[in-house]
Amino acid sequence: MSSSQNSASLWHQLGMSEVVQLLQTDCQRGLDAAEVFRRQNEHGLNVVTARGGTPASSPSS
Repeated sequence: MSSSQNSASLWHQLGMSEVVQLLQTDCQRGLDAAEVFRRQNEHGLNVVTARGGTPASSPSS
C-alpha cells in the first residue's frame, strides 16, 4: 500500500493541510466548475440516502 493510500485510509487522523493536499483542492477557492463536473463524472454525486429504522443512540440534551 502506498503512503497516500495508507494516509487516505486514516483520514480521521490527518491534519487539514494533509487532507487538502490528498484531495487536491484549495481551502480558499474550492474547486472550479470544470473540476466539480469531472469528479462527479468519475465518482458520482455526493448523495446520502435516508434509511428507515431507529438510530443506535441519540444525542443527549
